[in-house]
Amino acid sequence: VTNDTTPYLSHSLLDASNYQTMVHDWNATDVEYPKEGTIVSLFEAQVEKAPEAIALVFEGSQLTYRELNERANRLAHHLRDTYTLGPDDLVGLMLDRSLWSVISMLGVLKAGAGYVPIDTEYPEARKSFIIDDTGLKVLIIESQSLFDVIDYNASIFSIDIEFDALPQDEVYTNNPGLSISPTDLCYVIYTSGTTGTPKG
Repeated sequence: VTNDTTPYLSHSLLDASNYQTMVHDWNATDVEYPKEGTIVSLFEAQVEKAPEAIALVFEGSQLTYRELNERANRLAHHLRDTYTLGPDDLVGLMLDRSLWSVISMLGVLKAGAGYVPIDTEYPEARKSFIIDDTGLKVLIIESQSLFDVIDYNASIFSIDIEFDALPQDEVYTNNPGLSISPTDLCYVIYTSGTTGTPKG
C-alpha cells in the first residue's frame, strides 16, 4: 500500500529469517547413503543397530528387527536350497497384507531373487497369466489359497503351514551373506496394459 507501484511478486510475506528457515533449512533433506547399498544391506545394518526395536506391527502382533531378520533368513535359506534361486529369478507372493507378506518380501530379496506381488483378489485368468508369464520358481501363499492354486504351473510354498518346519538352528537364522547388487532385479509389478493383457 505504501508503494503501490511495486509489483506484487516482489513482496514477501516472510521476513529474511523466516524465509531462510522455511525455504532453505527445512528443505535441506539430502541424505548421504552408500551407493552400493541395497534394501537388504540397509535392513541388516538396522538389525545390527537396534535388534530389539519393534520393526513390524500387524493386528496386535509385532516383530523386533532381530525376529523379522531371523524369519526372513530362514525363508531365504529354504528358497535358495530348495529352488536354487539366483539374481533375476522370480518368486510370486500371493498373500494378503500381513506379517507373512513382509517376511516373504524380505526373504526373497535375501535369497538374491526378485518378487512378484499377486493380489489374491485378481481374477483367476489374470493370476494364471502372471504366473506363466514370469516363469516363477515358486509361489508363496497362505493356506487359505491352497485350493485356488491347484491348477497353476508353479511350485507352491504355503508359508503359514510350512514355515515352522524350516530349520531353526543358527546356520539358518544367520544372514545368507550373498553378494547382492543394486542392479539386481528387486520386483516385477503387473499393470493392466493398454491391450487389456497384464503387462509386467
